[in-house]
Amino acid sequence: MRKLLVISAMSLMSFAALAETSVEITSYIYTNQERRVAEICGVVKEAASTPSYVKIVVDYNSKRPATYNTLAGADGKFCQVVVSYYGTAQASAF
Repeated sequence: MRKLLVISAMSLMSFAALAETSVEITSYIYTNQERRVAEICGVVKEAASTPSYVKIVVDYNSKRPATYNTLAGADGKFCQVVVSYYGTAQASAF
């Protein structure tokens, strides 16, 4: 009986992991004239848990990319101020 409960619990956890979490960047706006400081906002879709942890990598194709971590709220939305020299960013949930 105990083995059946353990197997059932593991199966439920695997089905939860199959949910595809995606992050969509909704805005990327420079906040100063030098065009280095920007606010990046987005939304996490199909989040497995609340709050969702979001990893933002700025200037990911450069020699020195910068990594920022933030939390998305219960509605899945997040905003973060970043410093970017090339204006590129990608976000993922973890």
